[in-house]
Amino acid sequence: MDLIVTTHSAEVITAASKCNIIIMHESTVEVLDAGDFQNIDETMAVFKGVFGRGENSHGNEYEEILRQLLNNRIAGIWGENEERCYAAISEDDLTKAEKVLYRQIGVW
Repeated sequence: MDLIVTTHSAEVITAASKCNIIIMHESTVEVLDAGDFQNIDETMAVFKGVFGRGENSHGNEYEEILRQLLNNRIAGIWGENEERCYAAISEDDLTKAEKVLYRQIGVW
């Protein structure tokens, strides 16, 4: 297994198209496909999402959780923790866009 560990290199992620990006933040893990990022702007959006997490308002909390759950479902790393987290979310608390994500996770 080959590993590249980086904390702030958008150029490395943009250039590395055939690998997974593993984002570890506090007690969560999220896996993204580096091939999904075609340019620096797209990659910088990932960094903003990762390093700007402390700045999110409560309204964005569900969006971040749902994004992580969807990425982990797609990456095939769905486990008991993800299942509990998904089950704890009530659709009544979600915006219309978040409901779309929530339902997509359920059918994936």
